[in-house]
Amino acid sequence: MKSSAATDNSSHHVKCDKNNINDDGNNSFIELPPNSRPLEHQIAGHFYDQSKTKYGLLQHSNGDVLKPLLNPPRGPCEEQFYIDVFCQTSKSKYNSEDLINLRKFLPHYLGTYKCQKMSYIILENIIQPFKHPCITDIKIGRITYDKEANEEKIHRMSKNSVVAEIGFQLSGWKIYRSKYYEYHDKRCVRSLNKTDILHGIAYFYGAPIHLRLDVIELVINKLNELQDYMKQQHTFVLISSSLMVVYEGDDNDQELNKSTFVDVRLIDFAHVFPQTNSNQSDENFLFGLANYIDYMKQLLDKNYVYVPIDKFEHDNKTDTKIYSCYKQLLT
Repeated sequence: MKSSAATDNSSHHVKCDKNNINDDGNNSFIELPPNSRPLEHQIAGHFYDQSKTKYGLLQHSNGDVLKPLLNPPRGPCEEQFYIDVFCQTSKSKYNSEDLINLRKFLPHYLGTYKCQKMSYIILENIIQPFKHPCITDIKIGRITYDKEANEEKIHRMSKNSVVAEIGFQLSGWKIYRSKYYEYHDKRCVRSLNKTDILHGIAYFYGAPIHLRLDVIELVINKLNELQDYMKQQHTFVLISSSLMVVYEGDDNDQELNKSTFVDVRLIDFAHVFPQTNSNQSDENFLFGLANYIDYMKQLLDKNYVYVPIDKFEHDNKTDTKIYSCYKQLLT
């Protein structure tokens, strides 16, 4: 990502060749746009050729992330929010100062990519600088449906009592374990009960092999900074947005810069709305963020003891039918 792109007010558009997308009516296969492939190390969201639409997150040959603009009005809503934050258009419905200060917490917006009937937003790939990234996605907020949701969706999204109580939801992770990557999908990590969640978070940060206290402290520092910002801004509310946390899994590589071992960004803005009360913060988001920080701080307690979680051992045939979790050996 070029730093100048964050302040460039003009989006760039790239057109692809015709017939790049197979429009056969049943979406049985979606051909990739030129110079792109499925996003490496994707944790959550739409996966290419796996979702109902078959569209998913892609990675351009230069490393940039291509996110398809699906399901209006949600896709266009997300695109407009990125434009408001990084391009400062006069039509924005949000406070410009709040948006400028938000930039450092988001992947940088780099424009749009048009390919036949599909449009993509181009985003900075925050994972790219890491040699062996460990990545997790945490959905923030005890309320995960917006004001436009119907009764069926409200009922479905309200069933998880743990989310209502703690205000965040683990959506999956990928961990580097010396000679292999280990992936756990959203169905797996969301099956954790309230007691398991603390140890599940510890598992992502290296337990039981080596709990990365250095990483945990750096993540907490970044989350505290985000928390301070969210307390002060009264411009917008985030519904069903996520935190993406990335840290370097190889802490023995002496060539790596320890100061850039961690990155934390906000992602997913399909449900962003103006704050109706100019004197009120986004309490739903802040509630979940504060609780996740509290869980992280518990891992720093010298009396903390990790308790193994059986659900992470996917060695029987039943688990392979339920989850898509795996271990990937590295050569």
